[in-house]
Amino acid sequence: ATSPQKIQTYQESLRSLQELIYFKHNLTSEEILKSANKNIDIKTRNFQTVIKDENITMCLWANLCKNPSLKLFNFEEVGLGFKLSKPLAKSDIAVRVIHTRYDHLSMISRITHPRAHTTSRRSSESTSLLMNTQKTMSAAATRTHLQSMPPTTHAGVNIFVDEYTENYVSSCNKDPLTEHAAYDQMALFASACAFSRSKWNAKCGAEHVVLQVCEHHDPSPVPKSSWSLYLLGAQTSKKLEMTEDSDAFSSEHHPNSEFHSTFIHLLQDSLSPDGLDRTKTSYCMFIDTIQSLLHSTRPLVYSETI
Repeated sequence: ATSPQKIQTYQESLRSLQELIYFKHNLTSEEILKSANKNIDIKTRNFQTVIKDENITMCLWANLCKNPSLKLFNFEEVGLGFKLSKPLAKSDIAVRVIHTRYDHLSMISRITHPRAHTTSRRSSESTSLLMNTQKTMSAAATRTHLQSMPPTTHAGVNIFVDEYTENYVSSCNKDPLTEHAAYDQMALFASACAFSRSKWNAKCGAEHVVLQVCEHHDPSPVPKSSWSLYLLGAQTSKKLEMTEDSDAFSSEHHPNSEFHSTFIHLLQDSLSPDGLDRTKTSYCMFIDTIQSLLHSTRPLVYSETI
């Protein structure tokens, strides 16, 4: 049987090849489009071309004349085409249609959109969500009506009236560079550490981020006493002396810790040898998945429902 190490090596090699193919497609398309104005079609006054072999069919179209009446275009020789809305027909755009005999995109796609399966049950639920828009309702009555509708819970939809939104969802303003740098570093150490939000994150200012961290290697809950608070900034990161249960916020650093310019170097000081080894051997797709989830949900800005 193939060893896990070889399987991982094969998977990483496959991913690298897929990324190379994707890069080559983009580079080729860019080079072709650079000379689009020298190869204008006399009939359409736009640029269009088809490149094909036994493995790939690539169709390129560039909108040069910006005809607002253009609604669709077909590459007749390969039976592929697309539709255009009026705003796009008047814009500087290019369209690329690629059909391949292999799948080189699924593995490198950062976000996937599962196909929706419509059922009679969901249809009945969505029907029950319809409201009589001709009937005027007060804000309080609308809130009561929407909150009392079970289908919204089943469908995973939360609907609130603007007047009361702050009672249900809270957010805090953070420096984007500091916030997203924190997500990147959290993903790198996610195999060895557990992370949790802190109430003090809203009290430390927009230029800093506060979160709870603990070295944790198994799926069991983290004991409350194991959490430590960390303060992250654009220039320095440090472990705080205070705890989540402190009476007031304090930026005093923990006496047994040092300042570091990055969060991951700060975490390395407190990790065990086993924890450090886990971070060095983390699978790249695991790190990428955690990174994508953190950037998508932004837990350091949007706290949970009150």
